Formats: sequence, structure tokens, C-alpha cells
Amino acid sequence: MKYFKKTSYLILLIALSFLVGCTSDDDSNPSNPRGSQLEFAGDPHTYNFTITGGEIAGDYIGEIGNDLTVTELLLANYSAYMQFGNEKDISLNIFKENLIIGGSFNYANGTIGSLDNNASNLSFQFEPSAIRYNSVSGSMQLSEVDFTDSLGINTAYTGLAAYEISFNGTFINALNGSEVQIEGTIKVNFPENVEQY
Repeated sequence: MKYFKKTSYLILLIALSFLVGCTSDDDSNPSNPRGSQLEFAGDPHTYNFTITGGEIAGDYIGEIGNDLTVTELLLANYSAYMQFGNEKDISLNIFKENLIIGGSFNYANGTIGSLDNNASNLSFQFEPSAIRYNSVSGSMQLSEVDFTDSLGINTAYTGLAAYEISFNGTFINALNGSEVQIEGTIKVNFPENVEQY
């Protein structure tokens, strides 16, 4: 009888250990890991920035529709990247009727370069005024960064990117050379059907 009780107790202990182990694995490896930008897939891109100086000084806050356009020559309203060894070159091209936001960033070791118009740059074009501000110096950080690992065979890009940019820099007006300060944030999201990429 003692043997039966010890065996039953041992079996129960093993079963409980197994169940606790499985539960722990399930909690630590959910299908959408914490911090993943997949939860925002399909949400509009957002911007919130302030221009100090120049003809159109002021605060700009809004959304840009999440409507991916992919052709052989164009990737619009999303951010994509190309992989070069351990580095990624991220490109940005989002727009609506009166605003185009573009840029490119060299992303290596979890950081991006300063806004020096070489490794990393940003631009803002406003319609119908045709005013375009290009970055010449400043700081920029990416946070909440996430990547897909493919974008299909129609483009040279490796995959899509989602992130938030915080920036503060000097920008030059491409029409007349005057300088302004622009500071703010831009949030870029994955497309709604990002799983297909």
C-alpha cells in the first residue's frame, strides 16, 4: 500500500511539473511577442511636429492613411528596408493630399545616424505651396522598431519596417535656402495584411 501511495504521489508530482512547465512556455512565447508592432498593423501613420521659423511655422498634427502601394519602382505609404550585412537601410515615403514625409536611415547596432543628410535624413513637402524642407543637421532616434523578413519579389527591398521616430533638427527650404527648426515624432505602422509579406 505504501508503494502505491508513493507511486501515485510521484506520478501526480510529475504531471503537475509538466503542466506548470507547459503553462510557463505558453506565457513566455505568445504568438505576438510583447513589443511587436504587429498589434498596430493597419492603424494610420501619425505625425506630430512643430516648425519654428519660415513661411509656414506652426504645429502639424495628423494621420496618414495606411494604404500600401507596391510597384517595381515605388513603395508608398510604408517604410521598407534593404539588408546589407548587419546594417539595414530604411526608407520612408508616406503622404496624403497636402503633405509628403520622406527619409532614409542607416540602422546599425540598434541605432541610426544623426540628421546630416548622409547616413540619415528627413524631408517634409507641403502642397500646394511646394515648400520642401530637407534636414541638414540634428538628432533622430528610432524606438519600438520591428521588421518583416520579406516583401515579395516585386521590389528590391528586403522587408517592411514599423517604428516611431523622434527628431529635432535644422532643415533647409529647397526653394529659397532659408533655415527652420523642426522637432517632433512620426509613427509608422505595418499594413493591415502584413502577414502576407
